[in-house]
Amino acid sequence: MYLPALFPVLFAGTAVSLALLGIVILQTWNYFNVFSKDRLPLKMFVVLLCCLDTASSVFLMMWAYRIFITEWNNKAVLEALHWTLLMDPILVSIITALAFTFFAVRINTLLGRWWISASLYALSAVSLCGGIASGITSRNVGQFERLDETMHWYAVWLWPSVAANATITASMSFYMYQHRERINQTEALMSRMLRYMVQNGSIAMGLAMVQAILFQVSPDTPYHLGISFVMPKIYVNMVLSTLHNRKFIVRPDVVVAPSTGVYHSHRNPGNAGVFVNVETTRSEVRDYNLKEDWEHAAGDESPVMSEKAHSTKGALPDVPQNLAVPGGW
Repeated sequence: MYLPALFPVLFAGTAVSLALLGIVILQTWNYFNVFSKDRLPLKMFVVLLCCLDTASSVFLMMWAYRIFITEWNNKAVLEALHWTLLMDPILVSIITALAFTFFAVRINTLLGRWWISASLYALSAVSLCGGIASGITSRNVGQFERLDETMHWYAVWLWPSVAANATITASMSFYMYQHRERINQTEALMSRMLRYMVQNGSIAMGLAMVQAILFQVSPDTPYHLGISFVMPKIYVNMVLSTLHNRKFIVRPDVVVAPSTGVYHSHRNPGNAGVFVNVETTRSEVRDYNLKEDWEHAAGDESPVMSEKAHSTKGALPDVPQNLAVPGGW
C-alpha cells in the first residue's frame, strides 16, 4: 500500500470535516441563543456532543499536520497508525452512541414502542464497544497493512451503526405513513420537518454503509477514513437540527419568521378581511411536544397548541383548531 496515493481522499475528508465543524459550532451557538430555557440536562448533552466533536477535529488536525507537513514523503511514518488517528474510531463511536440514545428517547416518546428504543440502545452499546476495541487493537498492530487483523472489531463497530441508522429511518418513515392523513392536514412546515428527519437518517445510513463496505473490501487501504472523518459531524448536526426544528410555529393565517421573530400574514389577500401582525422575540419560543399535541387533538383534524404564545406588545388571539405545531421530539 502506498499511502500518498490516497492523499486526495484523506485531504478531502479532512477538509469537509473541518468545514462541518464550523456548522456544528454555529448550530450550538444558535441552540443556546434560541432555547435558553431548555432543561439543564439537555443543555449539558449538547455541550458534551460539541466538545467531543471538537476534540475529534483537534486530533484529526494533529494527524493531518503530521502527514501533510512535518513528515511529508516519509513512507515509514505515513504508513504507521499514529495514536491521533486511532482516536477517531473511539470518539466517533462515543458520539454515535450518544446520538442514537437521543433518537431512541425521541422515538419512544413519539411511537410509544419500547422495543424499538431498546434495539437502538443495544445497537449503540455494541457499536460503542466495537469502536473502542477498534482503536485499541489498531494501536497494537501499528501499520495500515496489518489493519485487516482488526477487521472483526471494525465490523462490530460499523455494521451495528448501519443497522441503528436503518432503524431510525424506518421508524420515522412508518410514523409518517401511519399519520399521513393528519400530517397532510397540517401546514407544509410540519411535514417538511418530519421529512428532514427521514432524509438525515437516510444520509447517515448511506454514509455508514459505504464506510463499512469500503473497510470490508479493502481493510489495509484506508479509503474508509475519508468518510470516518465526517461521520461525527453528521450525527451531531442531526441532533442539533432536530432540536432547532422546535422553534417553528405555523398557523393558516399567521407565520413566524424565525430570523426576525415577526409574525407575517399567510392569508390570500383576495380573501383576507382584517388581520393583525403581532411581534414577538426569540426568547419567547416554547418547546412543544408533537405526540402530546396530537393526543390532545384526538378527534380533531390536526394538532392544537398546548399553551398560548405571549408577546411583548400583546397576546395572540385564541389559536384555531387547525394550528400546526411541530413538536420537540
